[in-house]
Amino acid sequence: MRLVFFILACTCLNTACVPRAAISGEYTTRPVQLDVNNMDLDRVGRLEWRGGVEITSTDSRFGGLSGLRIDPDGRRLTAVSDRGSWFQATVLYRNGRLSGLKDPQSSELRNGAGRPVKDKNGDAESIATHDGTSILVSFERRHRVGRYTSPASPASPVTIPSEIQNLSNNGGVEAMTHLCNGQLLLVAEKNKTRDPHVQGWLQKNTGWDSFTYNTLAGYRPTGATTLPDCRIMFIERSYSLIAGVSARVTIVDAAAFRAGASITPREIARFDFPVVVDNFEGISARRSKSGETLVYIVSDDNFNPLQRTLLLMFALSPPSD
Repeated sequence: MRLVFFILACTCLNTACVPRAAISGEYTTRPVQLDVNNMDLDRVGRLEWRGGVEITSTDSRFGGLSGLRIDPDGRRLTAVSDRGSWFQATVLYRNGRLSGLKDPQSSELRNGAGRPVKDKNGDAESIATHDGTSILVSFERRHRVGRYTSPASPASPVTIPSEIQNLSNNGGVEAMTHLCNGQLLLVAEKNKTRDPHVQGWLQKNTGWDSFTYNTLAGYRPTGATTLPDCRIMFIERSYSLIAGVSARVTIVDAAAFRAGASITPREIARFDFPVVVDNFEGISARRSKSGETLVYIVSDDNFNPLQRTLLLMFALSPPSD
């Protein structure tokens, strides 16, 4: 049964395979467990479980969430969809655990002329913010990065490395974040060759430095976030018709990103069935009032009824050694 599920689900990964009829509608959330077969399980690697929800909606724009931003105070969620939509909501907590969302809503991403982006132009994949005055959104298929002063604003173009235009349609920049010093970091999802790495770029005053990000056995970086201590955390996803969906979380020291570097990230957690897992593509982190580093992960359901939109929260624990 699990094999049949993943065959059907994975055929729709990175595609929009099930249209939804409604234009706008109701949103619902329900709690999920880290492992329904082991209610005592409270961590995956160095990630301590702090609750999660599955989000559903009758709004036709909702789904395909591929980039995630949680405000520093933990109250506001902003995400983008690979069908050209924003998703925003207030995050609710109970006893320090994520418990739901309030006032969720979807709206259209807009191009430079202020019109909604459509079709291949709307494949938004990641979010990055730094100074609090704008939001950067990366797109693939027609590879680009747009700057938004608000979700209702038109996009203004951001200069990106010319090599990004050589990436495959479905292998563009999915991991994007700012280093603590404000430099923009971009990492592609796929490589056109069989080499076990993908390309990355770090913004410099005079252009861009390129580096390689080494990948592991089918895992591909689909999201990035800057931790409060300035290290960079990635979410990586893997799927196959036989093994199903898997994901892992990795960390890289910020100093490792330099011209010509070959970077091997450190794995801190891996998600495999029966632990809750889906097509994880967005990740965001912040520091709590008590000093904990809280990590949020969102999944892209590909508008596929066999997949789920999950929003999960964890606390990052220190290494055991």
